[in-house]
Amino acid sequence: MTTDDLLRQSLRGHATAIAAGNTAPPAAVMYVRAERRARRLAAERALLPLRIMQGVGLLAGIIACVWLLHLSPSQPTSPILLGCGISAMLLVILGFWTMIRASRTS
Repeated sequence: MTTDDLLRQSLRGHATAIAAGNTAPPAAVMYVRAERRARRLAAERALLPLRIMQGVGLLAGIIACVWLLHLSPSQPTSPILLGCGISAMLLVILGFWTMIRASRTS
């Protein structure tokens, strides 16, 4: 026997030991995993426009809040009305922020 034959036999024995110890999962399990991954990717693609609009809404709320604060010294408005407007904008900002965070964790 040559050294090549000994090496081949050694590698075959090693491969047989590995194959005996590591069996492939059943096809049904692999199919379920692939299907689950495909559904998750499809859901991410479908939710992308909603996430973009949530970000735009968050940005619009921040801009409106800053605009209200900037407007208050130049326009004579009642402090109660100004407080209600800023509170409403903060609630909008927090609502969009919460939706963005909830959609990313699911």
